[in-house]
Parts: sequence; C-alpha cells; structure tokens
Amino acid sequence: MSSHRHGSIVAGVLCGTLVLTIAPAQANHDLKPEATEKASPTAATDSDAAILSKLVTVDQNEIKMARAAEHKKVSAATMNYARMLHDQHQKNLSETQKLAHSLSLSPRQTSETEEMRKKGATELAQLQPMNGPEFERAFLDAMVKGHEEALEMLDQGIASAQNEKVKAHLQSTRDAVATHLSEAKQLQGGSATSTGR
Repeated sequence: MSSHRHGSIVAGVLCGTLVLTIAPAQANHDLKPEATEKASPTAATDSDAAILSKLVTVDQNEIKMARAAEHKKVSAATMNYARMLHDQHQKNLSETQKLAHSLSLSPRQTSETEEMRKKGATELAQLQPMNGPEFERAFLDAMVKGHEEALEMLDQGIASAQNEKVKAHLQSTRDAVATHLSEAKQLQGGSATSTGR
C-alpha cells in the first residue's frame, strides 16, 4: 500500500486547532435529497459518528505537530517524516470530512474530543521550546506513543463500526498508522545524529 495514499492518526497526542466532531444530522433539511431517498442498508450510527469525530480531532492535532517539526533543526530523515505526516494527515482529514458529509453526518464537539485536543495542545507546548536533537527525540517519542494509541483506538472503531464505508476508511487509516509507527520506531532507533536546517 502506498504510504502517501492514507493519512495516519496519533490519538490524544499533539496540538489541536478548531476541533469539529461528527454526529448524525438532526433534521432532514441537513440531508441531501438523494440521501433521504436512498437509505443505506447499514446507515451510519452514533458509534460511526464518534469514531469519525476522533479521526478529525487527531488529524488536526497531528498536522499541528508536524508543522512544528518542520520548523525545527532536525535530521533530514525526521524532516521528511514530519512532512510526510503533515501531507498524509491533511489528506486523511479531507477524506474523513468528505465521508462524513456523504453519510449526512454533521460536526459537533464533545467532551472526549475536547479532552483529546487539550492533551495534544499540552504536548506540543512542552515540545515547542526544544530544538535540534532534544526536540527530535521528544518528537519521535511522541510519534511512537501516539501511533500506538491510535492503533488501539482504530481497532476499537473497526470493531464497533456499523457502516461499511466507515469500516473501510478506518481499516485503510489503520494500515497507514501501522506504517507510520514502524517508520517512527526506525527513526527513533537510529536517532538521527545529523541535523538539518
């Protein structure tokens, strides 16, 4: 599977931007006319909405963390990793939002996603003063921990998803997260010694 095909997720890690979560639309006027006429046999449920909400939050968080790494003095390999994460999380965020729209789900913030956003903001704030090898080590540690948490979250989401499109999106996201975890561990193990910019 192409690593640029899917974005990865880092659960509960990283700095958040405006957090939008996803819940079922409450009124028929929120639905496209064709969506009301052709109901899916496995319509999206509250559990589908909840996991997509988490994906939106963690993608937004990780985009912020990757941007921070792009402005630090880190090795070329870690810089490439951060850029790849930025691009793939941006793509996954867009795909998640499109999927939510196609299933007539609308944004809603919850206490759980707000907690995830705050945790991410705290972690980023701790990393911001660092630079060079110190930042790089902390960034890669956060990537390993976050991707491990994301795999657990995605496994739970895949098990509880009712809608087949949601389940397929979670599985493809999981595949990318597993690849990103492996790459983070390799970088962590080699802990790049030469710094970039």
